[in-house]
Amino acid sequence: MDGETGDSCPTVLMHELPSVDLAASWDQLFFEPDIKPTLLRFVTSILIFSDRGVSLDCVSWSRIILLHGGAGSGKTTLCRALAQKIAMRSFSKFNRTVLLEINTKTLLSRWFTESSKLVDGLFDWIHTQTGSAPDQFFCIMIGKESADEGGDYACNFMLI
Repeated sequence: MDGETGDSCPTVLMHELPSVDLAASWDQLFFEPDIKPTLLRFVTSILIFSDRGVSLDCVSWSRIILLHGGAGSGKTTLCRALAQKIAMRSFSKFNRTVLLEINTKTLLSRWFTESSKLVDGLFDWIHTQTGSAPDQFFCIMIGKESADEGGDYACNFMLI
């Protein structure tokens, strides 16, 4: 997998997909029987709606997947494996598929305005990376983990 993106945006890991490192990741995940096929159908629907220009005014659909669960339950691995699966299935359609992995710990500051500037800078950087090339596909995974007095919790957002 690729390393951090350099000085301009140190909070993002870029993974070019499909990746040899993630080749067997989908098959090695074990969840309740309907989770993986349901996620894959959902993402496939998103891609079909987008490809056919379905208006959000006609059909209400979201490009966001939220995974929530205990720390170590496999959310990040599932996001990576799902992005790999999308890359494999859409290899002939997109010249480039990239997973951008963002860790919110590196974005958050105790000063609200500083965090706001970091987030704005991050999304400006993502916008320049994604450009307007229709032959590229980007998945953005935003991970948040925290430990508080009630125990560990975590969530991952995946933007498609």
